[in-house]
Amino acid sequence: MNAGRQGVSFRRRLAAVVALVAVAGLLVAGVVILFRNVEYLGVALVGLCVAVGGGWWLVTEPMPRRAIGAVGVVAGFTVTVVAVALGISGADRIVLRTVVVAVLLVVALVSARAAMLREVHRVHAVVRAERRPHHPVLLCNPWSGGGKVERFGWSRLHKVSGSRR
Repeated sequence: MNAGRQGVSFRRRLAAVVALVAVAGLLVAGVVILFRNVEYLGVALVGLCVAVGGGWWLVTEPMPRRAIGAVGVVAGFTVTVVAVALGISGADRIVLRTVVVAVLLVVALVSARAAMLREVHRVHAVVRAERRPHHPVLLCNPWSGGGKVERFGWSRLHKVSGSRR
């Protein structure tokens, strides 16, 4: 690790482990619930993959991708619940297993979010007072980038910045 960086806190590391265990629990629950119905097991695993992928976007991305991730979580969870409902019989068993899957999914998402959040109170911003450069130089290649230097007026920027061309 770099000398200026601090390691990952115990709380964040524990949250990451809980998230991984919950996702593994989701996979095990899907296999245990539907081990006799392989076709529904495949559908449920696809639904779990969609839910976990949507959860990743929900946890790590800003809006509007976060909203798309939420839709993915709901769609994946719905596919999983339908596969469980079609794969087993008995309403009480369906409700119980749906609750187990829902709890594991929520625990995985909340723990992953907690593990991914930065610990703001540990971030120390250091402001250094820098002097203005004595001999600034602005490098622009007018033949690179499809003429962006001329299009954005960067060739005239050297006059404003006081740099050499």
